[in-house]
Amino acid sequence: MSAAVLPESTPHAHPGAGALGRAGEALAVGLGCDRGTPLATVEHALHTALGQIGASVAQVRAAGSITLKADE
Repeated sequence: MSAAVLPESTPHAHPGAGALGRAGEALAVGLGCDRGTPLATVEHALHTALGQIGASVAQVRAAGSITLKADE
């Protein structure tokens, strides 16, 4: 299970803890997991990734995954 929040190569990323977590800043997340992964596991990974940058779920404006998993 993995979750990513705006890789460092994006123009919005800045060095330092919490740099992406400024209040009101819109974020995009990418999710990847095995088929059948419980929702609780996905939610935990997302909250952990967001917590690492000082952001909240309320800031997420877009989520992406691979098209192969579109039926999940």
